[in-house]
Amino acid sequence: MVQSHQRLDRPVYDGSPVSVIEEWRFRMVHVKHLACVATLAGVTASVSAGPVFNLNIEFSGATPPAGAAPWMTVSFTQGTGLNSAHVFMTIQNYLVAAEFVDRVLINVDPANVPNPGAVANLPSYETGTEADDGVFGKASNPLMDTFYKADGDGFFDYRFNWSANTFGGVQSVVYKFTGMTASWFNFVSEPGGGQGRYFAVAKVQGIGAGGDSGWIGYIPLPSAAGMAFMGLLGLGCVRRRPAL
Repeated sequence: MVQSHQRLDRPVYDGSPVSVIEEWRFRMVHVKHLACVATLAGVTASVSAGPVFNLNIEFSGATPPAGAAPWMTVSFTQGTGLNSAHVFMTIQNYLVAAEFVDRVLINVDPANVPNPGAVANLPSYETGTEADDGVFGKASNPLMDTFYKADGDGFFDYRFNWSANTFGGVQSVVYKFTGMTASWFNFVSEPGGGQGRYFAVAKVQGIGAGGDSGWIGYIPLPSAAGMAFMGLLGLGCVRRRPAL
């Protein structure tokens, strides 16, 4: 007995005008579903790189920096080829000329890097405006270590500090972490003040006429893939269960 491969939801085509229309509708719906799947796959591929933190909120109660947020981006990229064992962190400022960064604090997943202060876990300078006080990695998660704490909230794992070198305006810097994975840095700080947990923060100096200082941080928005998926839901790309 020959089994039929006719789909149960496919209309029977018998050459009549009505069946021609129904066949056309079936094919259009099928193409639409394939297009939705391809679109989602493309979005997922486009956001497969390392995390990017847009520091877009002032959370310490000070005057925000001038200009539109984000005032800084902290991004992580996994190396390829011979650099596949390295993660490159880029810090990019978007400040007005009078403003400059005092320090930047970031996190790492303790399940993968339990001791950020170990020499093997410290990053090396690549290019840009180097943190002149060196790079510091917190050891064994001491939550009372205020050296790695933002004034508004949060205990962090790495601190990059500028004092003699001025890190302001639209300057940038790149550091390299060896033997790590970019996704490990997609981790929030330990709470320490009630203002929220942040993926990355920075202290900005020289704000306004009085030269004030304030802390800026990153508040995550819905992911690109999630936003695209919700958009596709609105377009009807995802079939809903019929009401009973």
